Amino acid sequence: MRTARAQGVSVNALAKQFGVHRGTVWAKTHSARSRNAASR
Repeated sequence: MRTARAQGVSVNALAKQFGVHRGTVWAKTHSARSRNAASR
């Protein structure tokens, strides 16, 4: 999911593909990004 977002796939497209709400996709991709930034 994160890889797809990094490649520019839209949140809506991913939400449809995984059968989840787009807010779930957004939260997963953004929480991971902020965790990585904090650990640097």
